[in-house]
Amino acid sequence: VYGGFVEPTWSHLYFYDTRHAGVVRWNPETETGEHFPCPYTLSGTLYMSFALRDRHELWGSTYTGNDLVRFDTRTGAWTGHYRCPHADATPTAGG
Repeated sequence: VYGGFVEPTWSHLYFYDTRHAGVVRWNPETETGEHFPCPYTLSGTLYMSFALRDRHELWGSTYTGNDLVRFDTRTGAWTGHYRCPHADATPTAGG
């Protein structure tokens, strides 16, 4: 587990797993977690980038690839995979 998100209005904490490309939903009351593996074939290591509080979504990208993914915290389902059509595209800091 590499990092995560705490949203005070949500009942769980969300961490992301870079080794197994997934999201871990942690219940702080029962101190138990559930792993949701990313079902998509990705071009690199997955890092979850930001949370959208009002939409209950987590968004992530591959660090050295061109993938964007979306996870719905209400349903516990991965709901989107978007790839740049250019095979050599990578994220660029600051631009």
